Amino acid sequence: MKRSRRGFSLIEMIIASALVCVVTIGILSLQSFVLRGQQREWRMRKISGDAVYAVESIKSALRPASVIIEPAADGVPSGRLLAYVNVDPGDMAGRVNQAAQQTYFLYCFDSASGELYKYSGSYPVPLSFTSFYCGKPPEGSTAKETVISGFVNALVTYSFTRSSLNSNAVNLDYSIKYHDEEFKGYTTMGVQKCL
Repeated sequence: MKRSRRGFSLIEMIIASALVCVVTIGILSLQSFVLRGQQREWRMRKISGDAVYAVESIKSALRPASVIIEPAADGVPSGRLLAYVNVDPGDMAGRVNQAAQQTYFLYCFDSASGELYKYSGSYPVPLSFTSFYCGKPPEGSTAKETVISGFVNALVTYSFTRSSLNSNAVNLDYSIKYHDEEFKGYTTMGVQKCL
């Protein structure tokens, strides 16, 4: 008695190969979709984390301020926040607290480099700040700190305003748009003591 060995026909092999290809393409597409979603989630976490960090950094610097110079208290938006700490608002020379040092800080965003900077140092402010451009190297006793970076391909705006009704509070509007992701925020922050 002869046993017949039967294999797969050519049509069965083609159908099986096509099914394997369809399943493989489906799995690869699903993997690509999941990876894009993870990258999007990572970008949004980084964007929102950097925005929150910048806001908290600005708030903590502003609390002890005694004089806010920029933005002016006229409601006009400014890309900079300049304030003095322990400077008497009455004469701009005396100290509020005789034992403490007089300092200043300036926050600004450089759209060319995609970085938010904080300049700080001892009061009085260097004369070069009258023709100041954001991102320049620090001069003299001025320190320069990069608060956030990495937004070269993003559209980032930081806008500071101050109302004449409450000159102790600074409003901050910020927007970070990176490809199709956008993170916006608004906060009001103020000094601990009335100016």
